Amino acid sequence: MPNCKQCGIWTANLGRVNLCPECRRKLAVAEPTPKSGDSKQTPFAEERHNAKTGIGAGILLVVIGFVLMFVSPPLGWLTRLTGGGFYLWGCWNYARAKGWHGWFGAFLGLTTIGLIVLPLLPDRNEAPKTPAPLLSANLTVRRRQIIVWSLIAVSILALGLFAVLSAK
Repeated sequence: MPNCKQCGIWTANLGRVNLCPECRRKLAVAEPTPKSGDSKQTPFAEERHNAKTGIGAGILLVVIGFVLMFVSPPLGWLTRLTGGGFYLWGCWNYARAKGWHGWFGAFLGLTTIGLIVLPLLPDRNEAPKTPAPLLSANLTVRRRQIIVWSLIAVSILALGLFAVLSAK
């Protein structure tokens, strides 16, 4: 059980990100040991892998379910619901990999604006860095992320609008 150096409070292990309940400072936690045979294993590598798998599989299953709606509506709905579950599981793991609570990621995955906000969340697991210059390479990566996630959100909305208009 870690001890907060500022407050002196003993806290229980609350997962991988331990915060003092009084001052909300991050507590020192022992680094996890890498898996055997993998010397380059990073601390949240499994959550990052699960996030990529869940979000990718979820979006793919939702699109396949949309196509199946024209052939067999019950099968289409089942595929879309399964895809939604995979997608929310991926958002959960994405938030956990960035040091946020999983429910926060799942909630953001339910909203359209969450598709843009989730990749832009700061990584709580990294050590604080010196401020980057205004025009850095990291900024262009952020712009690319915003563009990609915006295109995904717009395409999902367009598919939904097409479904509503074609139902009439």
